[in-house]
Amino acid sequence: RSRGLGDVYKRQVIMYVLGMSRSVSLTIAILAMCAYAFLVGWRPSCVRAMVMLGAGTLSVTLGRGRHYYHCLAMAALAILLVDPVALFSVGFQLSFLSVFSLLHFLPVLDKWLEFLPERLRGPLSVTLAAQIGVNPLIAKYFHQVSVIAPLANLVIVPTAGVLVASALALPALGAVCYPLASWFGTYLSHAIAILFKVVEWFASIPKSAVYLSSPSPAFLAFYYLIVMLIPVAYRNRKLVRPAIAICIVGATVLLTQPILGKLHSPEITILATRNGDAAVIRAPRGNNILVASFGGYREEDVLNYTVAPYLWSHGITRLEAVVISRFGAAGWSNLAELCDKFKVREVHLADYEGTNKERAKALNLSVIFHEKSWILHYGGMKLKCVCGPMQENYQSEVATTVEYQGKRILLASALSLESEMLLTKQDWPSEVDVLVIPRYGKTALCYETISRAHPEYVIVNGIIENSLLRKQLKGAQTLETKKAGAVTIGFLSRNIT
Repeated sequence: RSRGLGDVYKRQVIMYVLGMSRSVSLTIAILAMCAYAFLVGWRPSCVRAMVMLGAGTLSVTLGRGRHYYHCLAMAALAILLVDPVALFSVGFQLSFLSVFSLLHFLPVLDKWLEFLPERLRGPLSVTLAAQIGVNPLIAKYFHQVSVIAPLANLVIVPTAGVLVASALALPALGAVCYPLASWFGTYLSHAIAILFKVVEWFASIPKSAVYLSSPSPAFLAFYYLIVMLIPVAYRNRKLVRPAIAICIVGATVLLTQPILGKLHSPEITILATRNGDAAVIRAPRGNNILVASFGGYREEDVLNYTVAPYLWSHGITRLEAVVISRFGAAGWSNLAELCDKFKVREVHLADYEGTNKERAKALNLSVIFHEKSWILHYGGMKLKCVCGPMQENYQSEVATTVEYQGKRILLASALSLESEMLLTKQDWPSEVDVLVIPRYGKTALCYETISRAHPEYVIVNGIIENSLLRKQLKGAQTLETKKAGAVTIGFLSRNIT
């Protein structure tokens, strides 16, 4: 959009060169900018570019200097006066931060890269300057940063500029010769489709993006302080020593954060999932364990849109273990993706017939197979995993009991009725403090199961839609994940919170 408005600005210059007065050319250019902004939907990036180019055009026309920072501030003020909430939108933040970074860093990068040819130095400097400003926010909101963008933009940005300029010329061409404009528009749409294919090809290159957890507020503050100081110190040598001192203090604070993070109180978070189940256990000493199902209907959505964003937003980039509560044959690709993103140390899977070992070996996954129930220990926290019988659609079903400081939390998993009845008679724990029920409360938990568990708290994945289940849970404090997206169980002084 900024490039499109830049083409409008160039047209205003051309009109002035062709003999139009400044006032006429300025009026036509501003009207054209408003029309372009209307066509693309008055989004923050477009309004920002329109106000900046309009203010710049006006200042040049009136013989004033080009004050780019003032134009940027004027654009931000114009948007916030109309919509103050836009300050918290991702588009507003990325748009203004990228332009600010361009204004702040581009002169310095141009000087540092002056050894490169002009045609290569220009696009590379622009890409690097913009990425310096927006990469931390991209990591915060999208949990990944592209490392191939500088190379890809050398091809994509110039091509996109030509295509946008050609698209802006279509209305004028249509007014002169409609058949020619129609033919040209068809080939232009094919060219845009090819450009999208090129973008997808760059994105499909292995390791083209790095997955990151959400940066902490302290890191963001420190990063942008350094971003502000480096160009200033480069221009004024007297500020080099203070800048170095600030870097040392900030780095010390950031390095102590991971150590302090391991001292957090253990907790279990039950995530709201429409399909399957997912629980994140933060054990003592910083161990993170995921108990989740893989291979069910649309459970890849649970991984991509629920589990992974939660882990990244809470600074979890590594998982000590993954306990698979329910597993289907279609779950291998999701499991491999999870292990790649979060550096999973070990995966625990119930395997009755030993048919999955070759598949795990082919995917180079560290999977520990269990033929019967097993127990895991993590810094004073005990996980007892009980296997149900093998089902037709799922190769394993596992219920997990978490014990810590004398408290018991039963993660019932999305068990079938057959598994539940069998486990109730054999290995189901009695007198648990918290019972977690999956599947929006529609699971076939029978009266024997609930009465044997006799929980003080019941956490339902979603909402309770089963009236009989609601009656059975009478007397226990019930929490539903759908109301808040997740429910977290904390341990404080041997009490559950």
